[in-house]
Amino acid sequence: MPRGGRRGPAPRVRHAGRARGSRAMTVTSPAVHTVVKVGGGLLGRAGALDLVVEALTAFRTGRRVVVLPGGGPFADAVRQMFKRISTHTHSPPAFQAPRWWTTRWGSPRPSRPDGFR
Repeated sequence: MPRGGRRGPAPRVRHAGRARGSRAMTVTSPAVHTVVKVGGGLLGRAGALDLVVEALTAFRTGRRVVVLPGGGPFADAVRQMFKRISTHTHSPPAFQAPRWWTTRWGSPRPSRPDGFR
């Protein structure tokens, strides 16, 4: 048996705070056998990434391996991506807020005594 691995059916996961009568969530994907973090500093070393790929191919067939890139240029790329996503996802709701307000509460009443709209 692989280190930390588990044989047999997928385990059932029960959340402590679940509502009464709700069904337990079942883990449908098999367990991951190995997690490998590839540091961003490896990109700066000639041939280091090739050695990582070679080491990963040494795992036997059928073994589930997850490769996590991290640090260095990988982290910079993720930060840049989230910066773009954050800007994009926050601006449309800001533009739609006045429209939501008027559809929900109606158009604002004039505050000037002369009835200017």
